Amino acid sequence: MTFDLQSLARRMIAFDTSSAHSNLELIEFLLPLCHLAGLETSLQEETRDGVRQYNLVASRRPLDRDTLLLATHTDTVPPGDHSLWTATGGDPFALTERDGLLYGLGTADVKLDLLCKLLALEALRDVAFRDNVALACTYGEETGRHGAKLLVRELGARDGTAVPRRVLVGEPTRLRPCTAHKGYVEFCTEGTDPAPHPLPRLPCWRLTFVGIAAHSSQPHRGASANSACLDALAAMARGTSVGADAQACDGHASWRDPDSRDSALAVLAVRGGDATNKVAARCEAVIAAAEAPQVGRLLTPSAATSGITCAVEPVPVSGDAVWSPDLNRLLFAIHSLTRILERKLRVHEIPGFDPPYSTVNNGLVRLEHARLSYAVDVRRVPGEISREALDAHEAALRALETTSPPHWEVLRLRTERILDSAPFSAAEDSGLLSALMVELGVRGLLLEPEFKSGTTEAPVYQGAGMDAVIFGPGQAAGNIHKPNEHVPVNDLHRCVGIYRDLILRLCQG
Repeated sequence: MTFDLQSLARRMIAFDTSSAHSNLELIEFLLPLCHLAGLETSLQEETRDGVRQYNLVASRRPLDRDTLLLATHTDTVPPGDHSLWTATGGDPFALTERDGLLYGLGTADVKLDLLCKLLALEALRDVAFRDNVALACTYGEETGRHGAKLLVRELGARDGTAVPRRVLVGEPTRLRPCTAHKGYVEFCTEGTDPAPHPLPRLPCWRLTFVGIAAHSSQPHRGASANSACLDALAAMARGTSVGADAQACDGHASWRDPDSRDSALAVLAVRGGDATNKVAARCEAVIAAAEAPQVGRLLTPSAATSGITCAVEPVPVSGDAVWSPDLNRLLFAIHSLTRILERKLRVHEIPGFDPPYSTVNNGLVRLEHARLSYAVDVRRVPGEISREALDAHEAALRALETTSPPHWEVLRLRTERILDSAPFSAAEDSGLLSALMVELGVRGLLLEPEFKSGTTEAPVYQGAGMDAVIFGPGQAAGNIHKPNEHVPVNDLHRCVGIYRDLILRLCQG
């Protein structure tokens, strides 16, 4: 039989495989399709954050060193506000075609690339190969490349003989080979105040900041509601002797606590962002203040001109509500240090990346019930300058636990540096890249490599000794990790042909 691309695409996009959910339903949908394509299947599974997740490996025969591995992740970022998915009628899981584009969550990043690979393998079902070919459908790429790490561990456990020597990693690259991308790291700080204060006898206000979502690797294409909210709150705090400033001194961050702990402003709650690696489109804060804040005057010029809006409304708060002056200080301290890191990283540029410098994103901020969590992701360009800036930032965050004011001793603080992944560069002698360039050249497609601002599974596979190259349909910049994500239908059909002929070139001999 011949698979129908659009009908299968509609089914695949309908599954909610955002990283917090199990991908089992999608895997169960793919299993019979793999069998129809003449592939044997096996599952790898593990529990992540209390959710059972799966890798699907579909192969002509058991994996070995001569296998060409076609790898694509099955998870997506959360959809965010459904009402912003205007191209799909408010449903991010309803595949919608308009003017040659397919809209829906996962169309470009990256479930339909997986479908292209499956269709190419189905078209070659009856063709004999010298070398093996396999499809790997992984989980958890968006939250730490967990499925790729599981796959490498499982294969390496077989004395390494089952680790393929080449892997084509699926990501949107505009049908260009991607030979380099930035590194990735998250800084997560948590604080708890076991002895919070009663709520001040002041009116309470809800501040709702609305920005523009974007992939966190390209924050300049969005507008961070989290950053705008924290900038405004910090400005209000400085004006009322609340909070503290971090300042750059001889290239190092230092901490200065205000003399007064009195406050005409109390930040009771902040809730911003729905994923660390997305530019936050919404951030809400609840404050106690004598008067309704004039937030418009406090927005930075960049926020005011980038489309950030803020609504202020009175809000009732329960009589037993509490707040923590020290967690307020900690919130502003982390934000100030984050702004310092941004300034340091922008001075080092590498042409070819968009943007050409390392980026910082305030992805997730939560302050509720005397608990604070603050998660930042950094996409760094190659080089010692960016690595040293990250080390200095980590040291400044950890210093808050040991050199902060004495009255902070009651706070329980913890800082983690997680998901640290180095920048990626394809091998200069990559045979896989050479073969891919031939197939693209035959079709008259662009051969100029793409430098990707995001991060992929490629460093995981490369670290296991594989020749890794990144390629796929659709565009990442200004498209993925935001509403109305889309991919050109023509890109998908072209990809099927490219994958089919690349498999023939490398595996038939």
